[in-house]
Amino acid sequence: MDLHPAILRGIERSEPAALEALARHYAAPVYRYLVRLCGDATLAEDLAQDVAVQLCRALPGRRFPNQRALTAWVFTVAT
Repeated sequence: MDLHPAILRGIERSEPAALEALARHYAAPVYRYLVRLCGDATLAEDLAQDVAVQLCRALPGRRFPNQRALTAWVFTVAT
């Protein structure tokens, strides 16, 4: 599922609703990625929460040309 372009623009403007939509959009994929990476569901859950915090701190004001660039950045943070 793609993010609506308005969400990408909202991220650039640090809109709380856009950040919440982003967190909901990536929560499950990041969690699954972390389970595969570390092999422990409980640890992956904790790490996914840490990733969400990091995204909220680092994301406001950043610009991404498209969703692919944003997705790459999210999973880089997760890694």
